[in-house]
Amino acid sequence: MKELKQLLYQRKISCSVPLLSLIISVFLVLTANLSFWKSLGNALPFFGSSVFVYASLLGTLIGTYVLVLNIVTVRFIGKGLVALVLLIAAVSSYFMDTYGVHIDRTMLVNVMLTDRREAADYFTAALFGHLFLFALLPILVLALLPVVRRPLKRELFRRLLVCLGCVLLVAVSFGAQYKELVSLFRNHGELRNLINPVGPVRAAVSLARKQWGERDIVVQPIGTDARLLSHEGKPRLLVLVVGETARAMNFGLNGYGRDTTPELRRRGVINFPDVAACGTSTAVSLPCMFSMFPRSEYTERKGKEYENLVDVLRRAGVQVIWRDNDSGGSKGVADRVGEEKLYNAYVEGICNEGGCYDDILLRDIDEKLAGLEPGRDVLLVLHQKGSHGPSYYLRYPPEFASFVPECRSSELQQCTQEEIINTYDNTILYTDLMLSRVMDLLERYRSRYDGAMLYVSDHGESLGEYGLYLHGVPYMVAPDEQTQVPMVMWFEGDAARNFGINADAIRQISGKQYSHDNLFHSVLGLMGVETSVYEKSLDIFASCRPSQSRQEK
Repeated sequence: MKELKQLLYQRKISCSVPLLSLIISVFLVLTANLSFWKSLGNALPFFGSSVFVYASLLGTLIGTYVLVLNIVTVRFIGKGLVALVLLIAAVSSYFMDTYGVHIDRTMLVNVMLTDRREAADYFTAALFGHLFLFALLPILVLALLPVVRRPLKRELFRRLLVCLGCVLLVAVSFGAQYKELVSLFRNHGELRNLINPVGPVRAAVSLARKQWGERDIVVQPIGTDARLLSHEGKPRLLVLVVGETARAMNFGLNGYGRDTTPELRRRGVINFPDVAACGTSTAVSLPCMFSMFPRSEYTERKGKEYENLVDVLRRAGVQVIWRDNDSGGSKGVADRVGEEKLYNAYVEGICNEGGCYDDILLRDIDEKLAGLEPGRDVLLVLHQKGSHGPSYYLRYPPEFASFVPECRSSELQQCTQEEIINTYDNTILYTDLMLSRVMDLLERYRSRYDGAMLYVSDHGESLGEYGLYLHGVPYMVAPDEQTQVPMVMWFEGDAARNFGINADAIRQISGKQYSHDNLFHSVLGLMGVETSVYEKSLDIFASCRPSQSRQEK
């Protein structure tokens, strides 16, 4: 490599720092920002006077990038920093262009919580090909290209002039379309996350600041006055199944064109067709849905700073079991009650290279229930792997490939939308069977418990609509595919009465609008827990509960 650099010097092939900064800046703006320009085109079509807005943004971005690169490209570390920028931009552009994701702080949290199996789904030939073209080759050229070094004073003066020129370019470019640009970014805030690599770097800095600011968090107890109220019948067993990446519109019960929920329909579950998620990723939705705070008040800090639903239930005397098949685990929700992490298990027949099917959640469940203290209420939380992508085909056994042809690849861009939807629908069909097996479980324990099942997904999924795939789009701009989730309720036999609920009354109100905000208070109500943090107005079942005086248990 040294000899090659000397040859380039001899051939007078070299580059000054300002010229190198300009070349890299143009390269980044034109190759690493395709998602930005595409989204800009959707928000502001390239026509008429909007041409000036595009020109203004082009000048602003190039001027800003040249300015920054001129400052950071210093001797010894300059090329290393530029290489890092090229790598970040290439990785980010691949995921933004391929899946339509936004690289914000929440997305980085999702990446940090992804296990090796899930991460392996994304290490594809397409990714490595993209990195070769847009990261490795440019970095190799950067490493070999000799950079002209002038005397210090002359070099500083030259760079100062370039920096002043960049400031002038940015001021003129942005100022010429100031009103239009301010309005554009105010109405389409998502565009800021798509400016690459500014968006990803800003997200990383924001995450680091948040992690630093949360290092001293002390968990605050809630519901310290929680107590169980007396009720007729046997101890209650509520199985709360937390779905993963299931979207409402692909549930047969919700009027979907395919019957993806034949078992749920046969068992006569109570369906809630209009339920909104708390977020568009598990890292946000899962802690939020178990929090006492509604989505409008919830923050990540509050999710960590305060106890949640399972803590209150345990304090009231309910025995809590949390079993998890999602690689990210409970996201801290079950930290104080304990969780069984089943996603790293391997059981012949129900596991594959992508992990285990959700049947693992019910394996050995009889032994778990047998070990509980008799005569006490139980909450059993089952957190699914569900319909997590992009390798949908790994989420169900081969015999559940009812909808074909399948997309048997994690490279969704290699499949047609029909194949992707077919494979995704097969995951819903498998979830339908898994929920049926939960109901079978409750029927087996009818002599010991009054049983009920509540299923609700954490967030939805995009399957190519609007050019988006997977999930994690900022909530304010997320499509219904990512925010509307399925929810169903089922009572074993006459258990509804012993839960203090009129099942027919629930069916009458099931078509109303609900959200994850209702979960905390509805479960407290179902389990007969009295506490100051309970809000009757957010309890879905409150109006279906016959008014009666109840004694302390």
